[in-house]
Amino acid sequence: MAVYLAKREYARQLALARIRALEKESARRIKEQADSDQARLALADQFRDEGDLRTATKTYVRLVLSRRDNEATAQAKQRIVQLQERAMSELAAIDQKLAAVSSSRSEPAAGDSSVPNEPAELEVVETDEQLLREFEASRRAFLDDLPLELPADPDTITKESGLNPAPDTQEAVEPESAAPETIRDPRWYAIESAFREYENLSRKYAYVPAAGDKIAFHVKKQRQVPEFSEVLNEPEAIALLGMARQHESQNQLCCAYLAYESAVRLVPAPSAVQAGQRLAQLRKDPDVVASAEACSELQWCHKTFRHAETLAEVSPKRARELFSKIVRRAPSDTQVHRAARKRLQQLGASS
Repeated sequence: MAVYLAKREYARQLALARIRALEKESARRIKEQADSDQARLALADQFRDEGDLRTATKTYVRLVLSRRDNEATAQAKQRIVQLQERAMSELAAIDQKLAAVSSSRSEPAAGDSSVPNEPAELEVVETDEQLLREFEASRRAFLDDLPLELPADPDTITKESGLNPAPDTQEAVEPESAAPETIRDPRWYAIESAFREYENLSRKYAYVPAAGDKIAFHVKKQRQVPEFSEVLNEPEAIALLGMARQHESQNQLCCAYLAYESAVRLVPAPSAVQAGQRLAQLRKDPDVVASAEACSELQWCHKTFRHAETLAEVSPKRARELFSKIVRRAPSDTQVHRAARKRLQQLGASS
């Protein structure tokens, strides 16, 4: 379970590193090739035509916020409006596909939460302050949802960005277990396809003011519709259920308990429902529950230790606080307790 969570966090860090590397290269091109507002506008249009709408949008926004009264800044504002209109038009097209899938069911009752959501109206950006605020909101919404994709060559990205390779967890890699079979409704394929389009759209228009965060928020709401979350949560639920069963077959009930518990959060996915049934049985055994709670606490300590290590150079005070918490919470005979105590001594603080 710990390996599974570590892989997810590492995937997020790789995705962030990829974005930083691409933005660094784009900034270099702008600095070298654009020495006037008109040249910056032309280069932004080039980025747009190449499909790099994030860099194009950033350049348009900076031109508008420069508040220089010229044709280039006026055209930049028009470009932003055009991107907003394109984004919402493409979003509506995907919504229509999902509506067609949903309408194949019987008519929902009044107030049924399974009814797909309508996207929020796009606000007109009138002032420079609002433009900056909407741009930052769209950018944050995009970064909060990472990873949306992984780089094709992680080693290259880690070298360029300074990101360390995946940490050696010193734990055995959890074996792949046979996934439980799920009978797939034909509608599932259409739903999966539509949400892949949503993800592509989120990446494409991520930095477009007003549109980027509206798309991200709308997709989150769509994912919460039971009819869709049943489908979208199933792959992860399958993996967690298989992991739990593997732990159980090895008599590692505490790890199995935690994996079942994580899977249950993905209800209404069919495999999550199965996990909930087994979890209910395990909860009847107080020894298993106590063991799982201790295991969860230890996992927190390991996760916090890794975080504290990243802070040791840049924020030693905060790192000492985290190491102190680990020393208080981890059993004294565990490796993580000893390691945290040693790091406290190295940072010049007593436990």
